[in-house]
Amino acid sequence: MVLVFVLVVVAIMALAAFTFCELMLTERKASLLLGNRAQARQSAHSGIEMVAAVLSQDQETIDGAGGLLDNTNLFRGVVVVEDSSNPGRVTIVSTKLDETGVPYFGLENESGRINLNTLLEIGDEDEAREVLMALPNMTIEAADSILDWIDEDDTPREYGAEIDFYSQLQPAYAPKNGPLDTIEQLLGVQGVTPELLFGADSNYNGLVDPGELQTGEDSMAEFTFATEGSPAGGIARWLTLYSVEKNLQADGQPRINLNEDDLQQLHEKLKEVLESDWATFIVAYRQNGPYDGDGRTEEIRGRELNLEDSEEAEESQPQRVGEEEERSEEGGDSDQRGGPPQQENASAGKKTELENILDLIGAKVRVTFKGDRQPTVIDSPFSKVPGEMSQYMPKLMDAATLDDSATISGRINVNLADPIVLAAIPGISESTVERIIAERELNVLDADESRRHATWLLSEGIVDLEEMKKLMPYVTAGGSVYRFQSIGYFDRGGPTARFEVVLDASEDTTKTVLLRDLGSRGPGYPLELLGTDEQAE
Repeated sequence: MVLVFVLVVVAIMALAAFTFCELMLTERKASLLLGNRAQARQSAHSGIEMVAAVLSQDQETIDGAGGLLDNTNLFRGVVVVEDSSNPGRVTIVSTKLDETGVPYFGLENESGRINLNTLLEIGDEDEAREVLMALPNMTIEAADSILDWIDEDDTPREYGAEIDFYSQLQPAYAPKNGPLDTIEQLLGVQGVTPELLFGADSNYNGLVDPGELQTGEDSMAEFTFATEGSPAGGIARWLTLYSVEKNLQADGQPRINLNEDDLQQLHEKLKEVLESDWATFIVAYRQNGPYDGDGRTEEIRGRELNLEDSEEAEESQPQRVGEEEERSEEGGDSDQRGGPPQQENASAGKKTELENILDLIGAKVRVTFKGDRQPTVIDSPFSKVPGEMSQYMPKLMDAATLDDSATISGRINVNLADPIVLAAIPGISESTVERIIAERELNVLDADESRRHATWLLSEGIVDLEEMKKLMPYVTAGGSVYRFQSIGYFDRGGPTARFEVVLDASEDTTKTVLLRDLGSRGPGYPLELLGTDEQAE
């Protein structure tokens, strides 16, 4: 009996020990899993900090490292956790896809999207509606309702809805009547459904994956993007709230406002960065405006304008060019008034303001230079010949602006925007969109310097001068806000972490304007695509 009792006790103790060991092993696995999950999240956050550090560099350094759009060396499979058995990595992915449907390893410029928060600044409400109607599957009711949702008044558009409509719903709520904070706020708008806004892309990887298309009454067959393997086309893919660009020259200095009041100061600033005759013509244009008459034109080079800024000149309010000539012909007293006619100075009279920088192209100005008695007609140094435009345009557009703001919001990057976004630009033709797509280089590194400004459309003959003037308020080739996904993972599998991020690099310090945890939606991409040590080898 004692032997049997001892055997039973030993068996119970062995079972208890085994259970304890199993429990400890499970706890160890749980601890490792928890640690790996935390490490994956920190790896993803490290990726965000890495991108912020890259964006803090100057453009020349960024270009030298391979750029931001598609840079496998910089953004794919970066080792964060040095572990020979299972290294931890981070990969930066853009939901923008290449021609084969593979995502770029890099950043998506937000200026390639339509900025809803600046939409009401576009012309009249009909133009704003047309911008939205260019998006796939958009209805006129949804378009007008979106505009009503973000405008400040309570008057509904023809097909829209305001507080009178939303107050009758259960539960009742009010429209935003102001800038949106998140794209998801559109889900409260009449006519905007989750399917319209986000499409079939439930895991946010930019593609319609197997199983994401539902059937039955929830079928998405009515939507043009509902094809397995195709890019996911919810309208959120082409919308943003954040697009901003720096209003700076390539060297980081502020651009020169051609409409500033002090013409003497303007002339000095322009001579520092532009050709002397360019500066002279621009200031002469500001003094007298364009000249439409006839007359023999002369060279500007070496000539000086009268830009003296004195109290005496300000009190005398000199006559505009041509008035002295008329007085002389009528037997007036121009010679008795102190010599040759003088040009308006920087303080006197009303100056001409440029409405568009491109107004300088092919213009003429009549001006009286220092030491001359008669006015001279001068041609613009900015020729209309496309081949010559490509020589001067990059320098002019880099140095000059008509906006004093440190940043400019809402313009669309013609180098990067999808065809759908390009087609939404007010006043652009279908043929122009087709030519842009056919001739542009998505990676500016592969293009010449002139492609760094939207005016390459003009200098390369895609649009004419008048068309370019109409497009200028809406287009750019820049942008300082970037969207990407940062994915932390391990080579041998395990937990992953994924964040959607929007970083604003338009100021001295890069700031995060959107951080969305996508971890519950899975990694979104296979490890083979993200990069492991096998690919590295």
